[in-house]
Amino acid sequence: MKYYIEIDGDTHEVEIPNPDNRTQLIIDGKKVELDAPAHIDSHGISFSVNNRPYRVEISADVAQLNLQINHSHYQAKIQSERQKLKDKFSRSDDTKNNSVGEIKASMPGLIIKLNVSIGDIVSKYKSLIVMEAMKMENEINSPLEGKVDQCLVEAGQAVSKGQLLMIIK
Repeated sequence: MKYYIEIDGDTHEVEIPNPDNRTQLIIDGKKVELDAPAHIDSHGISFSVNNRPYRVEISADVAQLNLQINHSHYQAKIQSERQKLKDKFSRSDDTKNNSVGEIKASMPGLIIKLNVSIGDIVSKYKSLIVMEAMKMENEINSPLEGKVDQCLVEAGQAVSKGQLLMIIK
């Protein structure tokens, strides 16, 4: 599994080569051996590198994560490799959406869930709609801050590529 983590404007590539073996990471192409398997709990991750302990506590905000690594605080954005590719291929649609506040389907699929209602105030990157396409659930996130003006779909509805789903003003 590969993730892209942006901390204070710097993006780092973090790969977990074998999810069953939590003793090795590859960070920006360099192998990092953990002293023991990482301990994951509901508040974060504990691990040790070269006998130096680390505790990463994670709290989520709408568009970012707040990390506390030992006693230092950072704001981060984490993206999976799949999400990064999805964003790359739908970027042209996002550019159009940003200028007019129109949220369109980037592919045909089925609306599973609406996460917002008309009149809701949304921040950039807020999850608006969950859509199933190609047997996978995909979130459609807001490309801008604003207020949901119109919602033109409902859960259970099939949509086509380019179909207008929502308008944000």
